[in-house]
Amino acid sequence: MPLTGIQIVLLADLLLLTYSCLPYSGQWNRKNDREKSPLSDGVSSENLRTHLRQLTREPHVAGTEEELDTARYVRDKFLEYHLDSVKIVPYDVLLSHPDREKPNKVYVLDEAGDIVFSTLGYQKPLYAPEESNHRVFPTFNAYSAPGQPIGDLVYVGYGRKDDFEFLLSEGISVKGNIVLARYGKSFRANIVKFAMEYGAIGVIFYSDPMEYAPHGDALVYPDGIYLPDMGVQSGTVKWTDGDPITPLRPSVPGTYRIPESEAELPRIPAQPIGYREAKKLLENLAGAEAPSRWQGALNVTYRLGPGFVRPDWKVKMEVHTENSVKTIHNVIGMLHGSVEPDRYVILGNHRDAWIFGAVDPSSGTASLLEAARLYGEAAKAGNPPRRTLLFCSWGAEEYGLIGSTEWVEEYANALADRTVINLNVDGSISGNKTLKAAGSPLSFQSLYSTARKVRNPNPEEVKDGRPTVFDTWLHNVPSENSDFPLVENLGSGSDYAPFIHFLGIPSIDITYKGGEKNYPMYHSLYETFHLVDYLLDQGFHYMKAVTQVYVELTDLYTNSVLIPFDVRDYGKFLRRQSQDFWKTFGNLLEKHNVSLVSWSSAIDNLTSAAEFFHGEHRESLDLDEPYQVRRFNDELMAVERVFINTMLPSGNRHMIYRPSSSDSYKGEVFGNLVDLLLESDPDWNEVKVGVSIIAQMIQSAADTLMGSINVRGF
Repeated sequence: MPLTGIQIVLLADLLLLTYSCLPYSGQWNRKNDREKSPLSDGVSSENLRTHLRQLTREPHVAGTEEELDTARYVRDKFLEYHLDSVKIVPYDVLLSHPDREKPNKVYVLDEAGDIVFSTLGYQKPLYAPEESNHRVFPTFNAYSAPGQPIGDLVYVGYGRKDDFEFLLSEGISVKGNIVLARYGKSFRANIVKFAMEYGAIGVIFYSDPMEYAPHGDALVYPDGIYLPDMGVQSGTVKWTDGDPITPLRPSVPGTYRIPESEAELPRIPAQPIGYREAKKLLENLAGAEAPSRWQGALNVTYRLGPGFVRPDWKVKMEVHTENSVKTIHNVIGMLHGSVEPDRYVILGNHRDAWIFGAVDPSSGTASLLEAARLYGEAAKAGNPPRRTLLFCSWGAEEYGLIGSTEWVEEYANALADRTVINLNVDGSISGNKTLKAAGSPLSFQSLYSTARKVRNPNPEEVKDGRPTVFDTWLHNVPSENSDFPLVENLGSGSDYAPFIHFLGIPSIDITYKGGEKNYPMYHSLYETFHLVDYLLDQGFHYMKAVTQVYVELTDLYTNSVLIPFDVRDYGKFLRRQSQDFWKTFGNLLEKHNVSLVSWSSAIDNLTSAAEFFHGEHRESLDLDEPYQVRRFNDELMAVERVFINTMLPSGNRHMIYRPSSSDSYKGEVFGNLVDLLLESDPDWNEVKVGVSIIAQMIQSAADTLMGSINVRGF
C-alpha cells in the first residue's frame, strides 16, 4: 500500500527521533529537582480565556468545515509557539449527521394515526448569540439507524442490563416496542445495544431533572449551571472505538473498508429529547408504577408501560440521521527531545464538539495550547525537553475516539516501543469542586506529587486548611487509603483508551469537576462560553489549576532522568482488586474448581520484585551511565505492556482492566473474566484459561523487573 505524502513526513519524523542520537550527552544525568516548575508558574488565565472564546464561536462537529477551521487554529498556534514540526493529519472515516431540513422527531399518534404531540427536534436559543447560529445541527444521536418505527412505549429506567432483566421479571417485554431511557448511569451506546438484544425497535433518551436540574428552574441555564427543560444531550450510540468500517486498521488511502452493513453499528433508531418533552410521554404512560429507584423529578408518577392510558395511542419515531464517509483532522505537533529524542511523552485532547463544546472539549484544548506555548517558548530560550513531546489535537473523538484510534493504529509499532506515557485532558473543567483523575497504577505517585505542587484555586478551601489541589482532592474524593485520594480506573471515555487498552501505554486523564456525577449541560446547545466564563469559572482560576497540574505532569515525565513510575502501587492495586474479585466470585469459582493460587503467587512475586527494583536496584544505579539508566527506564516502560494480550482481535487487549461491557465510560478490572462469570451459563474452560493468562502476565511483569526471564527446568 503506497504511503501518502503526509504519512511519509510523519513516519520520517518518528524515525528521525529514533536514530538521531544515542543516549550519550553531557546533559544525560541532568536532574529535575525543582520543587516547582517555573513553566507551571507561567500558565496564563487570560490565554486560556482567549483560546476558549475563539474555539467556541462556531459549532464544530466532526466532518464539517468548522471542525477543519479549529484544526487550522490549533496548527497555527503550534507553529507560533515554535514547535519543531506541525502537521494536520486527515483520515476519511464513516461519520453520521442529521438532516438539517428534516429534524428528527418523536410523535404520539392517536387511534386514527393523527399527531397528538410532537417533539421539537432542536433546542431553543436562550441567551448567548451563538446559540442561534444556523449551522447548529438538529438534535441527534450519531450512528442511529434511520427509520420510522411505531409501537408501544416502555420505560426502562437507566437502560442497564439489570433494568431490562427487571422488566422481564415483571412480565414486561420490550420486544417490538420503543423504549424510553434516561441518561445518567450508563453509556448511551450500551443502552442501545441492550435494547437491540432485548428486541426493542427504537430508543428515546432524555435527561431527568433529578440528575440534571435537581434545584428546580431557578438555577437552570442561563442563570445557573443546570439543564433547562428543552436541553438535549447529543452523543454517539456506536459502542466500538475508531472508524467502524476499518476495524483495527488505520483509515488511510488504500485500506480495505468493510461494507457498512457488516460494521458494528446500531440497527434501530435512537433519538434524544428534552425533559419537558419526556414528561408528555411519561404522564400518559400506562402500566405498573415504576420502582422508586426509577422515579424522577418530573411531576408525574413514572410508570412502566407498555403503552399509554389510551391503549390505541402509539409512539412514532422519525429519524433521518444518515451515515457517510467524511474527512476528519488530527493536529500533531512535535518538540524534539534534546537527550532522549526516541522517547515520547504524549499530551492529548480532542477538538471536535457536538455543538460549541465549551467544557467538552474546548476547555481542554485551551489547556493543551497553553502547555504547548510554555514548552515551545522554553525550548526556544535554550531549555528544550529531555524527551520528545507530542502535542496531539484529536478529531472525531465524540464519534467514538476515531481520530486518536486511527492514529494509534497507523503508528502502533513506533508508539508501543517509544512512548513513556499519554497525558489526556478531555475537558479541563466541568465544575469547581475538586480534581478528578483516572490513570494506570504506575502513575499514582506522580499524580499525588504534582497535585501537591499546585495551589488550591478555591480561597474558601485554603481558609479551611486545604492549600493545594491535592488537599481538596483528598478531602472530596478519598480512596480506601485515607492518605491518598481516589484515582479511578481507565475506561473508554476519552482518547487515552487506544493507548492504554490497545498498546499498553500508561495513561492519565485529569479534569476539575463539580459535585454532580455528570455535568448537567453535557453535549447540549447551552455548553457555551457563557457557561464557563460566567457560571463555572469566573477568572479561569480552576482551568488554570488543572493546566498547571497538566504542565507539572508533563515536566515530571519529560525531564526526570528516571521515569517516575512506581510499580509497588501496581502490586498493591492487583492485591486489592484480586481480593474484591474473590469476594464477588469466590464461591462460584470454588464450586467449579477454579483456583487463584497461581494468581496470588504471581502477585506475591511482583510485589517482591517491585520492592527490589525500587530499592536495591535503584540504589545501585549510576546516573552517569546512560545505558544503566536506559535499561532501568525500559524495564519500567515494559511493565504495562506485559498485560496486553496480542492474540485478542480487539481494541481492548489489556487483561487487567478494560472498558466495562455494561458502561463503557467505566474501567472494569479483570473485565474479560467478569463478563464470562456473569453469563447465565459460563464456559468454565474459558474461565480457567482467563485466570491462567492473567497469572502468567503478572509473573511476566515480575520477571521484567528482575531483569531476566525466570526460566523453569533443571
